[in-house]
Amino acid sequence: MRQLDPKIRKDSKYYIYSPGKTARDLFLYPVCAGLFHYEPGYLLTRNRFDSFLILHVDAGSLEVRSGAFSGTAREGQFLILDCYSPHMYGTGEGCTASWVHFDGITARGYAELVISRCGNIFSLPNPLPAAEFLRMILKMFSSGKPIQEALLSRYLTDMMTEFLTAPLFEGEEQGYAAVIQEVVSYISGHLEENLNLEALCRRTALSPYHFIRVFKRETGFTPHQYVMNARMDAARYLLANTGLQIKEIGYRIGFSSESAFSSAFRKAEGMSPVQYRSRV
Repeated sequence: MRQLDPKIRKDSKYYIYSPGKTARDLFLYPVCAGLFHYEPGYLLTRNRFDSFLILHVDAGSLEVRSGAFSGTAREGQFLILDCYSPHMYGTGEGCTASWVHFDGITARGYAELVISRCGNIFSLPNPLPAAEFLRMILKMFSSGKPIQEALLSRYLTDMMTEFLTAPLFEGEEQGYAAVIQEVVSYISGHLEENLNLEALCRRTALSPYHFIRVFKRETGFTPHQYVMNARMDAARYLLANTGLQIKEIGYRIGFSSESAFSSAFRKAEGMSPVQYRSRV
């Protein structure tokens, strides 16, 4: 569809999409998407538009305000907004941007996670992969071919994954994210060992305070919570799939005694290891 707003050039295009029931129940899905050439002086103010916005500034800049946040998205940067809340954006110099409004059962979780990691406006050392997923969404709509909702969902999910895993600055990939992934891998393979904070910090160059903060940012859990979750996951598997004695399972996943293991398991599962095994 062609845009009629006088502050948006007539060669701009957008596409409105109504997803099917499967997409609404299971997928991320576009609500609308487009490529806009905003003229200087463009301004949009909305109380809400039930969706989340991802926008890539191809040229120029865009001033943005949403709640307590305000900032300027410049050429090459991404913008993500919760459009369920009041927001505004506009441009004084003019701006060209590719964008998609999306929603879905996991949309809020994805959007909030990206914002917590990257902020509302952010740059990537290599923006091309994420921008390409946005281009592919637009291409599917413009091609005139049948819409493949599962593929649209994959493009949106892959774009979010790029935001969540790409380094936010040059060298980060060899920095915090990689350090935490190495620690997580170590935990998985050494559950029987003493995995206290001091032991885990020795595998990094971070202070305990900094390590806890970075670990939680990358995993969503404190180191202690992550270790306990990993041990309980292993316990559930061993209880359901082996004939090992309860005491032996406890030792294999890092507990010093059967009573300590049973107490931790009961706290996590609301039942004893014996009760859990009898139910599977």
